[in-house]
Amino acid sequence: PEEIKKEEKLSKWASINKYKLEHIDLNKILRNPKIVNVLLANVWEGKSICLSEMKKEVDNKNEYFSIFYNSKVLNSNNSTFESIKEQINSDIELAYNAFPSKWIVLFFDGIDELNNTYKEDLKTFLTIDLPKLCREDNVSINIILWSRKSEFNEFWDDNFNTIWFEGL
Repeated sequence: PEEIKKEEKLSKWASINKYKLEHIDLNKILRNPKIVNVLLANVWEGKSICLSEMKKEVDNKNEYFSIFYNSKVLNSNNSTFESIKEQINSDIELAYNAFPSKWIVLFFDGIDELNNTYKEDLKTFLTIDLPKLCREDNVSINIILWSRKSEFNEFWDDNFNTIWFEGL
């Protein structure tokens, strides 16, 4: 049992690229000049668990304020693209007004599990439109999305940082 725990800890934040295995450094992600970070993994590789752990780590840092979105909750509320967009904009405005000196970190779990009628619009909003709006309003923001690898093409867009994840 102790040996299994050690292996889990070693692989917990592992990212794999075409050439080598590397550690996912949350501080590096948060400091990345690209505002949007898309972490990709296959089905059942622990994406949601690791995203929750990352959020806990961010919450322990004084310079950040985090907001967590879960696609299952959004889908169960019969949400539309417009209602989700309004919720995100409202949450950012509230967080910025309450903590103007903090970086706002949005965690979005399971973008690939969203309703197909608005999934592509929301991906565009989160990866292109929202970062542009925040830059214009001088809101410091970082967006971390989890998705299945099949949902994003590695070269889909230069606006975000893609990290390939090797699961637990």
